[in-house]
Amino acid sequence: MRDYALFGDDTRFASTPAVLRCAEFGADEDVVQPLERHHSGLAALRAFLSDLNIAILAGFPIGSELDVTEMLTRPGMQVRLDGHGASHGPATPPRRIAELGLAYGQLSSICAESYAPFFGWVDAEVAATSATQ
Repeated sequence: MRDYALFGDDTRFASTPAVLRCAEFGADEDVVQPLERHHSGLAALRAFLSDLNIAILAGFPIGSELDVTEMLTRPGMQVRLDGHGASHGPATPPRRIAELGLAYGQLSSICAESYAPFFGWVDAEVAATSATQ
């Protein structure tokens, strides 16, 4: 975050429900850190830890193991309040996480019928890392 007022009662953000603010203002680099900052940080960490991989289980559309550019054009990844999250509270699509995550590891949908493929990937990565140490 660059502007922590996003989480408060600041009048600039008051017309947007608090649960939608990060999604609504996620492209405003006066409010949030640019994604490039996170890419640079992860790239530096990966240079230090060459076997670094990131596994992200989040509210991506099912079948999200696709090209991030294609995924971000899907209707399910447009900024809006997601009624599917109603039993656990409102949700918005994790666009910034998707933009960052595909470059560094595995994405999978929390809505998938089975997490077996996702955790199979995690298990294989941990096994491969353990075998090289």
